Amino acid sequence: MRPYPSWELEKGLFGKPVVGVDEVGRGAVAGPLLVCAVRFHSSPEVKWRDSKQMSPLQRKSVFANIVESSCFGIGLAAPWDIDRFGISFCLKQAAEEALAEIPLDDAIVVFDGKRPLTTEVPDYQCMVKGDVLLPSVAAASVVAKVIRDELMVCLDSLLPGYEFSAHKGYGTKTHLEAIRCFGITAQHRRSFLRRVLEQALF
Repeated sequence: MRPYPSWELEKGLFGKPVVGVDEVGRGAVAGPLLVCAVRFHSSPEVKWRDSKQMSPLQRKSVFANIVESSCFGIGLAAPWDIDRFGISFCLKQAAEEALAEIPLDDAIVVFDGKRPLTTEVPDYQCMVKGDVLLPSVAAASVVAKVIRDELMVCLDSLLPGYEFSAHKGYGTKTHLEAIRCFGITAQHRRSFLRRVLEQALF
């Protein structure tokens, strides 16, 4: 198992407060896209990793500690907006919505990955594996994942049969079979499904 993300590395690299930004749901075929921005006001002991390296129970166990030690913002893009405007535009809008809830004047925004979700911020940097190395970016990935997963559980209760609580809107075999049986809902991204359904079902 990799070591936990490091405050020492984060502070040593940037020398100023960091606002970590990450997204979840980019590749799903149903449900919202969600972007989270996190800025810590203290340096709690890091017991979290990139959300993909944690189980649902582990993510929930550290969620309260993260949100109590930080201010965070959330941006959402609905499936119908993704179909209408495209994923790139929606990522930018959701990132700006999340960042609007965070004080940025003396901080640097660090985006996970090679490209910024938006450049409409005073100071930013991109970092490959930022969610693995930096506590603030890893925390953003955890908060984003926990909140989106809970939203998908709620959708499961509203749209029984699709098993959203299990696959969280991703294009699993079970999900695609449910679409074939019950049809496409308003929570599905038709622009994503077109190609997936052609390949998997037809």
